[in-house]
Amino acid sequence: MDARSSIARDTGNLFIDRLAVGPRRSLLPHLTRVSLKHGEIVYEPDAAMARVLFPIHSVVSVVTEMLDGSIIEVGFIGREGMTGLPIALGTDRVAQRALVQIPDAGWSISTADFEACLRAEPELRTWCLRYAQAVLASVSQFAACNKLHSVNERCARWLLMAHDRVPGDVIPLTHLFLSQMLGVRRAGVSVAAATLQAAGFIEYSNNGRIHIRNRLALESASCECYAVVERQWEQIFGYSVRKTVSDGRAASREIESA
Repeated sequence: MDARSSIARDTGNLFIDRLAVGPRRSLLPHLTRVSLKHGEIVYEPDAAMARVLFPIHSVVSVVTEMLDGSIIEVGFIGREGMTGLPIALGTDRVAQRALVQIPDAGWSISTADFEACLRAEPELRTWCLRYAQAVLASVSQFAACNKLHSVNERCARWLLMAHDRVPGDVIPLTHLFLSQMLGVRRAGVSVAAATLQAAGFIEYSNNGRIHIRNRLALESASCECYAVVERQWEQIFGYSVRKTVSDGRAASREIESA
């Protein structure tokens, strides 16, 4: 039997649940389940990281802030990963800010305990380095995406990524926050969301909730970057966070009539 199968996979975080027996046993006693609130700061630029988070159904955004105060998302962390990659790479300070974008819960471990686990379990560091490879592949693809693809396509791609990481089909998200993540004006996101809603792919409300109505159709509206990154992730890391549609034939008919 595969060593990874000998321990119940019940944390809800795929990074932890796919670890080998030794590293997982090393981590588990130090993990504390925490509630994460929208906008909560995980770490600040150039400040020491006090903890590492492993999201469950929360999403953490890593953002870069420019001198004029504008921000853009450069990293996206959900149940597939963790916030502590810099620590595994030998530093506890980075130039970016990380904040909770979609609230729910996660597992927390202190930086000191995480560093001790890294020292005790070389395989944990190897797993983190593989995670770093997957993250770099994603960042490279999204850098090209932000330059080459339309706001509509990028909006669809981002909503798919968020949908993959939350339970159900409702994403708690305002147009303002989405515009900041995509690095575009709020009006541009509003137009993109209205277009997707008019096609029947999503439904959004003024209280900051976006309902995914037609998953396959939304995938058809996205640029290729969503599928490329998901494929790269599975090739590098061995698992996918991607949701599936239960009735593909019905969804396909909806795409054709939209």
